[in-house]
Amino acid sequence: MKKSFIFITGILLSTQGYSQYTSGISVATSDEASAILVNPAGLGVEKGSFLLFSMKLEEKNKHWNLLLSAHSLGFGYARYERDVQDFNLSSGFRMSGNLYAGFRNRWQKSPEWTIYSIDGGFLFRPKDFLSIGGVVENINEPEYGSGVKILKRYIGGVGLRPFGDRITLFAEAEGERKSEDITMSYGAELELVDGVVLSGRFKDEDDFSVGIGLNFTYSSIGYNFVNRDTSHFIHLSSSSEIQRTVFKKKKIVEIDLSGEIEDMPKGFSLFGRSSKGLNNKLKEIERARVDKTVKGVLFKIKNLRAGFGTFQELRNEIKKLKKEKKVVVYFEYGCDVGDLYLASCADRIVVTPMSDLWMVGPYFKVYMMKEMFGKLGVEFEGSRAGKYKSAFEPLTRDTLSDEAREQYQSVVDDFHNQLVSGIVEDRKISPELLDYGLMIPEVARDKGLIDKIGFYEDAKKTIMEECGIKGDEKKFKTASIKGRLKRYGWAVPPKIAVLQLTGLIVTGKSGSDFLYGERTIGSETVVKQIKKLKSDRSIKAIILRIDSGGGSGLASDLIWREVRETKKSGKPVVVSMVDVAGSGGYHIACPADKIVTNPGTITGSIGVLGLKPVLAKTYDKIGINPEIIKRGEHADMFSETRRFTEEELEDFDNYIQYFYRKFVEKVAEGRGLGYEEVLEMAGGRIYTGSQALGLKLVDYLGGLDEAVRVACELAKIKKKPELVFIRPKLSLLERLSF
Repeated sequence: MKKSFIFITGILLSTQGYSQYTSGISVATSDEASAILVNPAGLGVEKGSFLLFSMKLEEKNKHWNLLLSAHSLGFGYARYERDVQDFNLSSGFRMSGNLYAGFRNRWQKSPEWTIYSIDGGFLFRPKDFLSIGGVVENINEPEYGSGVKILKRYIGGVGLRPFGDRITLFAEAEGERKSEDITMSYGAELELVDGVVLSGRFKDEDDFSVGIGLNFTYSSIGYNFVNRDTSHFIHLSSSSEIQRTVFKKKKIVEIDLSGEIEDMPKGFSLFGRSSKGLNNKLKEIERARVDKTVKGVLFKIKNLRAGFGTFQELRNEIKKLKKEKKVVVYFEYGCDVGDLYLASCADRIVVTPMSDLWMVGPYFKVYMMKEMFGKLGVEFEGSRAGKYKSAFEPLTRDTLSDEAREQYQSVVDDFHNQLVSGIVEDRKISPELLDYGLMIPEVARDKGLIDKIGFYEDAKKTIMEECGIKGDEKKFKTASIKGRLKRYGWAVPPKIAVLQLTGLIVTGKSGSDFLYGERTIGSETVVKQIKKLKSDRSIKAIILRIDSGGGSGLASDLIWREVRETKKSGKPVVVSMVDVAGSGGYHIACPADKIVTNPGTITGSIGVLGLKPVLAKTYDKIGINPEIIKRGEHADMFSETRRFTEEELEDFDNYIQYFYRKFVEKVAEGRGLGYEEVLEMAGGRIYTGSQALGLKLVDYLGGLDEAVRVACELAKIKKKPELVFIRPKLSLLERLSF
């Protein structure tokens, strides 16, 4: 009986035993799959998915563990000698800041008995160099045999990283309830060379262990020797995270940039086209840049559709990539000037032999529809504030006004200058080539716009040549970039919230069109989101990621107020403009601490307009005679059945002018400018981001990375922050399509 009890107690204490078998792990340092057996609180440290298998090498003494962790949950299964099995279900969670807690349920089974025990643990990591952990095992003090209790056991530890995350030191103390005996152990883990991990643990001269581990990009293998019973253990693991590795076999990564790319992808729809998230593509490029096993990147582009601001953010990331890796771009379906602008910074550009190369400048196309609606009997009337506010001119005029034509031409000219300057600088070609027209691949190659004509295999051969890799390109396999970079630091990095605001601004809740997936920015949703972020102490700054041409003036004003109040609270608010931030999109941006925009972002349009359709002639043509029963002379003022009276039109115009004055005042207040100064540049006129910078409507040129830099500066964040992307709550169908 006593012998059996000692054996079972040893099984129940296998958590601590596992720490010894892996040498460098303790209750204060474990935060991956091993946390399932060591300290379940470590599962709350928001890491990726892990699979770990360990086995004792002696045939006579079977002992192996299988551990799986994902999203703060862990499952473990172990098998020992005498057909003892151990089932483990664990979970961990963040309580607040750098404090975590976790629980573990364990079932030990043999042919003769079953024992169920509950364990709990905590983990506190106030600094990157300090980690404190503790575990209470057998909280329920399960009974074995004839009422014999297995007493609670306490394990506490502290981990130190005095010289960074390459060297980890720890000490542990353990003891049992009703016992004054406290056992101490000490250990260390060293990674002086990428991916080579040495570890050791010492309790006394008869009880110590040493180990070595080798890390690959997504997997590891390790060996441990335990002196206590002269045991040898081997460990195999797999991870969804990219980790440091000594095996830097050079690989070529392929990144697809096809289809429509938007800052926030479209929602689920019946007829709309799907789109890809810009941030996901930026992360792919970043991971390829920092992964030391990547030597080159092949970008495969076909039918790429995106706004100019999106093109510029992708291009900036590719330019950073090229400084460290070889880059080749392959156009399967040809390209235009915008595509060439994106690809011009690459080392080599390859296009297929029958590709279309449209070397033409940018242009706006406006369909004037007054005459068409007139034939249907439809008229439009309303008011506008700002001579450049021309969004409704296609409905009210036969041709564009001089003011509208002037602003569109100005924007087109600046777009063209940005495209030309970027391509000419990178490709070292004559600017005239970019207004050539339709160009065949041979001419484009001879004039230096592209480098090679060929198919996909030729593009692979080109990147292999650039990277100095020999072999058959048909057999050579490119890799994909998956997972996220492993975070080695202990302390949670400071958080910056990125609130994505994409689409038409409306009152009520944010959502998406069920038919086409187009998103809307609902004032009710956004105000709640900003209030929550303002009160969340873990969020050190807020970035409003705006991609909107405006919408409801009232909804914009409700969001504007909450942005201003958040700024007043002392929490930094930075705006990052994507493709468009005009009218209401600029309205909600102007009270922020700082505004960052891409050079090609459409911004400004500080003006107001209102319009209503008049269908009286249409109804007359099709035989409809509306009867109006009303109380009050102006009750049907906004009815489509009649025009405004002169008095009503004057009142409506006064309202539009009032709202315009308020808009100008808010821009002047938010940007620290004079009212007259803003009034002069407003007028409903649109600008490119580079033009807006010269007018002091924005503060910096750049994409999300520049906005993060500015937010860190304002919030006094000195290390790389964690970005938390905030979106409206999505339906199940939207989540599946996101």
